[in-house]
Amino acid sequence: MASSLAPLPPGSGVAATLEGAASFRVRTAALSCPAAPILRPTEIVRLIKFGAMFAIVLLTLSCAAAQHAARSLSHSERELIRLACPHTIVVLGENGHGDGATIALKARLIPELVRRCGFSAIAFEGSFYDFAELGRTTPLDQPYDRHRLLSAVGRIWNRDTEFSPLADWMSQQSPSRLVLAGIDDQVGSTGAFYSLTTMPAELAALVPDDDRAACQSLLALDGWDGLDQLAQQERTDHCLAQALHQLSLRSDPEAERFRSLAEAFRRANARSSLQGDAYVAARDRAMADNLDAFRRTLPSGAKIIVWTANFHAAGGGLANGETLGQIARARYGSALFTVGFSAAGGRFRWSQAEVRDVPSAPVGSVEAEILRGRASAVAARARLASLGTVTGTALSWHQAITADWSMMFDALFVLRREEPTTLNMSE
Repeated sequence: MASSLAPLPPGSGVAATLEGAASFRVRTAALSCPAAPILRPTEIVRLIKFGAMFAIVLLTLSCAAAQHAARSLSHSERELIRLACPHTIVVLGENGHGDGATIALKARLIPELVRRCGFSAIAFEGSFYDFAELGRTTPLDQPYDRHRLLSAVGRIWNRDTEFSPLADWMSQQSPSRLVLAGIDDQVGSTGAFYSLTTMPAELAALVPDDDRAACQSLLALDGWDGLDQLAQQERTDHCLAQALHQLSLRSDPEAERFRSLAEAFRRANARSSLQGDAYVAARDRAMADNLDAFRRTLPSGAKIIVWTANFHAAGGGLANGETLGQIARARYGSALFTVGFSAAGGRFRWSQAEVRDVPSAPVGSVEAEILRGRASAVAARARLASLGTVTGTALSWHQAITADWSMMFDALFVLRREEPTTLNMSE
């Protein structure tokens, strides 16, 4: 595919896209809902005495809410869940980060995948560092802090009103029920609660006194003014190398935690001068490795949902190098299920200030063939293969390419109309 379709790292000045502007860069059972029990009056009295009636009422209400949510899913959404359910790792893409209808759809699907299919972990294309800190500081039996959770998710999504219902739901979960992680080791996500302030101070505290202040400034991305890119990289790498040397002399759990953070930061810093496909391939390789490391921390057989973009989920797209989807396919085989999302028309948010049109799907395109006049539809790999090589805009930012889409995704979900995200500037 043309390398120009790859998401590029931000250059100098103001970044054009949401991704560029935003960054430099459960364990749970699938529960069924029983019908409300029919009780005799004497049994009701006994249950009240032992405080169990309240639990029954809560269970009945929660199950009713779950059943209502299930009924509100469209036929195509239920079909996508059916297709995804047997797999261990399900990757949910999005055409562009400003696709509001798709984000709202993913926010509906994820709780249902957890409830129906036993998924117990979510890995976001969000801050590796801030999610690690969120997990470390949240007690196993306590719900996640919503503010910190949104901070870890990052500015790309955390102000979208379409994302808010998922944030509400996740903030009602605890680490013992739902494990969260970030797989993107880019540093500099706007508003990050840990990686922009506390983490630089913690890592700089590991280096010799003479370099500590300068290193803290560099690691907080404040000490780069006036330095060319090569000098920035070299000085930042020197700071991280010193920290890692000190950590190599220790074997305590805290040292291992800092080692993981420093190594991820060093890898992100090393690729910061790359361009085009080389940069994207290096970033996708890092995300694939971080996903694999996260998977190894979970119990055997744990099921993971990955929240990312179509381009990263796809089984191709780079003229040179491999995407996250390609690397994951080689590692996990049929356990992996990748889902792309696209639309036959509408609008999407390109940046905070700009909304653009989604090109109308022409006759014969993958979107038109899948949709066939419906409000939404999903096509599995066999259906995509039957279409052969056709045009479509499902890879990245609604740009048209010609492809065998069965080589890109295990399933492609198409909406009749996309809508731009609605930004909540108070988040």
